[in-house]
Amino acid sequence: MSKYLYGRYIHNIDAKGRLSIPAKYRDILGYDLILALGPDENLVLYNRDDWDEVIKKYEEQIDTSDPEGRAFLGMLTDNACACEVDSQGRIVVSPLLRGFAGLTREVVITGRGIKAVIWDKARYEEINGKIEVDDSATYKDMADALKKNVSKYKLQF
Repeated sequence: MSKYLYGRYIHNIDAKGRLSIPAKYRDILGYDLILALGPDENLVLYNRDDWDEVIKKYEEQIDTSDPEGRAFLGMLTDNACACEVDSQGRIVVSPLLRGFAGLTREVVITGRGIKAVIWDKARYEEINGKIEVDDSATYKDMADALKKNVSKYKLQF
């Protein structure tokens, strides 16, 4: 089984902040998770062990003798929260994290390697384009972006 997450799912978050995590993601992430701030006014969801590795790498790279470095690391860790998946496959997203990511009702959950990224649907569409399967312009935009990034990062398929 792959240990990487990929794909895109649209779910609803309820008034209590409960959000269903796709079963395929739960199979890979497990049930002991960390939810944290993401860089694009979104949230990131990690398996606890993977989160520990991410923080360890940040601690090695960030100069914690510098106040800005300490503040950045603190912002990541102070606002992260442990969450367990309930028997219905949901996590509870705190009001603080919902507010940060602007989560309303419709939420997009995307797989990005070892983490899942949680977006408000409107914010996701603002950053990544409309989610419309029958929109041929979207396919062209995706193809153009793929070509640009393959060239920029010198990727090979």
